Amino acid sequence: IISQFGGPDGEIGASLRYLSQKYTMSNKRVSGLLNDIGTEELGHLEIVGALVQQLTDGLSPEEIKAALTLLSGLLYILNKL
Repeated sequence: IISQFGGPDGEIGASLRYLSQKYTMSNKRVSGLLNDIGTEELGHLEIVGALVQQLTDGLSPEEIKAALTLLSGLLYILNKL
């Protein structure tokens, strides 16, 4: 979920791609469409943020660190396959 927030294919990256591409468009309608899509992608950040908050609500900092350590180890193993 965290990578969906700010990873390479996450919502921040998608919104920035759309919003930066709008400046290269000479057609105002296409530029406006890219602006709308980029703004919508930014709205998805709120959804992903709410998911993270709900999943971590009530956890102690130690529990969050332990979960991140476990997840990091699993991702390392998966990347080696």
